[in-house]
Amino acid sequence: MALEVTGLRVAYGPITAVDGVSLTVEPRTVTSLVGPNGAGKSSAIRAIMGFVRSQGEVLLDGEPLSKRRTHARARAGLAYVPDGRGVFGDMTVKENIRVAAGAGWEARWEALAALFPVLGEKRAARASELSGGQQQALSIARALASAPRYILLDEPSMGLSPVAVKGVVEAIEQLSGTGVGVLLAEQNAALALSVSSMVHVMVRGEIRRSAEPGELRGTDELRALYLGRAAA
Repeated sequence: MALEVTGLRVAYGPITAVDGVSLTVEPRTVTSLVGPNGAGKSSAIRAIMGFVRSQGEVLLDGEPLSKRRTHARARAGLAYVPDGRGVFGDMTVKENIRVAAGAGWEARWEALAALFPVLGEKRAARASELSGGQQQALSIARALASAPRYILLDEPSMGLSPVAVKGVVEAIEQLSGTGVGVLLAEQNAALALSVSSMVHVMVRGEIRRSAEPGELRGTDELRALYLGRAAA
């Protein structure tokens, strides 16, 4: 039981954005793709979700998804949280969850309000009135409302203050406790190291290093990879 990606490749015309990426995401774990801006992290996430054309294999608990469109991948159990959050600003927090959950939304709302207390407190507020960190929590909760097996998070800390980033860390930690597997694309290495069980460092479309956070934390290796000074 896992989300398995093998030999993923994404090209935009003559430019290769993702070159042979392979990884596995287990249930109840957080796996991260980290790297500098332009490394191909978001392209990999979007390809797994089916937003962009790609080559390679994507298996969800043994079920092939590579030839399926985005909506079919969502029905199979994938959920996507885009960078920039993308909440429905004119709707209340509760309405955002209702739209995502569909039938039986009341039970899902109560569970999510308990999981994310700040959303319970802000249930009647319009999403546009929330802080950046609160909007990111709502975006994550909304993805969880569809009862996915795996959630793909694309740069959740983008544009957030350090205080708001702490809230995002808490939200991600909550996710793994629900049984959902999480694939996180994140430029903020400190955030990724703090929540992940496995980290894949991407540089120029390739995974250059795969390790548990403890192997990278406190070393110069990660800095060297980000700066392009490590050998391929």
